[in-house]
Amino acid sequence: MGQHGSARLSVHSRLTIARRVLQEGWSVTSAARGANVSRQTASKWVGRYRELGEAGLSDRSTRPKTIRWKLAGSVVDQIRRLRSQRLGSHRMAWMLRLARSSVYRVLCRLGLGRLPRLEPRPHPNRCEWPAPGDLLHLDTKKIGRMGESAGWRLTAPRRDARPGSAGRSCTSPWTITPGWPTSRSSRTRSR
Repeated sequence: MGQHGSARLSVHSRLTIARRVLQEGWSVTSAARGANVSRQTASKWVGRYRELGEAGLSDRSTRPKTIRWKLAGSVVDQIRRLRSQRLGSHRMAWMLRLARSSVYRVLCRLGLGRLPRLEPRPHPNRCEWPAPGDLLHLDTKKIGRMGESAGWRLTAPRRDARPGSAGRSCTSPWTITPGWPTSRSSRTRSR
C-alpha cells in the first residue's frame, strides 16, 4: 500500500465508513461527514466493500489495464520502404490508413524522422597534405600597369598648394605640418 502521509483515508478508515453504513445503519452522507470526506468518496468505498469485501478497500494498482498496440512488422517494413521513396509521414499515413502519429512514431524509432538522414553525409572537401608546409597558398591581386601616365591621383596638381603657402599636407601620421595644432599648442589656453 503506497499511501502518502496526507491521505484522508487509510484502509482502517475506509473499513469504518463501510461498517457504519452497512452494519450500523448510518447514511452515506453522515458517514462521509464523520470521516471528513465527500459523499462520493464514501459511496465508492462502501460499494467496493459490498463487492469485494476487505480486499476491495486496499489501494489498486495504477498500472494501465491495456498497453497501446505496436504495429505489425509488415507495416513497419512498408513504412520503411515508403520513406526510402522520400514520402512524408502525412502521405504515408493516408496511404496505409493509419494515424499520422503512429507513422511518425515508427519513423522516429527507425531513425528516419528527418528526410536528410536518408542519404549519407557528403565527405568534407579538405586539402590534406602528408607534411606541414607542402601546400603554399598565396592571395594575389592584380594591380594595373603604372607607366608614365600613372593617373591623376599621382600626377594631379595639388589643390591646397597656393602661392605663398609655407607648408604641405600631412603625408603620414608622424609628420606635423606648420600651422596645424600640435599637442603642445592645444594644451595652452588663451586668457
